[in-house]
Amino acid sequence: MKIQSIAYLVFVTIAGSVLNGAAQSGMAEMRSSLGSNVYSYELAHYPTGDQRCEGIAADLAVRLRDEAGVQVYGTDCDGNGDGTANLKINYIAETELTITSTQPKKLMGIPSGMYRSMEECQAGLAAEVSAFQENLGLDSFVSYCFQDPDQKKYPFVARIDAIGVAKDGMRVIDDMELFYSPVFGDTDILGDVMTERLRERGVKVARAVVGMQSGTEYWIGARYYAKASHLMKLREVTSFKSEEACHRDSEALLRVLENGKVPPLAVFCTGDNLLGEARLYFMMIPGDYASEKAPDVFADREACLNGKAAVEDVYRTSLRRDVIGGLCVLNSRSAGDYSVRVFSNP
Repeated sequence: MKIQSIAYLVFVTIAGSVLNGAAQSGMAEMRSSLGSNVYSYELAHYPTGDQRCEGIAADLAVRLRDEAGVQVYGTDCDGNGDGTANLKINYIAETELTITSTQPKKLMGIPSGMYRSMEECQAGLAAEVSAFQENLGLDSFVSYCFQDPDQKKYPFVARIDAIGVAKDGMRVIDDMELFYSPVFGDTDILGDVMTERLRERGVKVARAVVGMQSGTEYWIGARYYAKASHLMKLREVTSFKSEEACHRDSEALLRVLENGKVPPLAVFCTGDNLLGEARLYFMMIPGDYASEKAPDVFADREACLNGKAAVEDVYRTSLRRDVIGGLCVLNSRSAGDYSVRVFSNP
């Protein structure tokens, strides 16, 4: 059910008041003279429970008036039938309010949910609000959890809004990378490890998640606070004919990368059912590692493993690379031969 409530008083208090035509005309003249406009503040999937939707909208409108110093011009409440509603508060101001949010307008298809269940989201909300306020220097205006119907995995979203501009140019950043096949293994553990690895490196991270699903797309990423994005990158290393082979080399890759100046954010395998293969990935921040595939070609994996140390030595001594290790990767699927991918500190 959609409920609309319009307040026409010049000094509007809450939704529901109606004036005569002369008063409405006077308000229009006042807005024109002050150069003001009508703007809207919208909250999607706002929890209403068994309370009256219009009452919740009116209460939020009063808070917006008091905290932002705007004149409320009415509310719009569209119930979703699931204990949530899409709310709109119309207000009069010379300029539109600056709303700093964990849910700004996002590009189509990029997921925003980072929790498996409503209970998990609500349990983590207080910590997210604390990180938001501490890093941005703003008090939360609203904070709540909701379900994104477009996400199949980690579909629950924590939304936090504040009125105003964050301190020192700080921003809330959702840094996401895309891949196209489901992750093998426990994605919760992968996300926890990535969160901890980012914190060890001084990133003010709220939460990292591996394996978010939106349609047929999968995502890995983190929400953190910074002046600019770290531009995290997902790198595909190689592919395999079986999950077991991918897990074997994921452990080898992890050992290699842990020899570097910083540990990897995440190393994991995915399964491509369409092509019948597994893929090995790792997540990094640009500048963590350098990697290149050596030109040497070996007839099979065993020959590559036997020759890997010699290839690494050439890169270490002749090419002056700060080599941390190498991994034998498939060079040509049709030929079945292998090469060494050499990893170095930059």
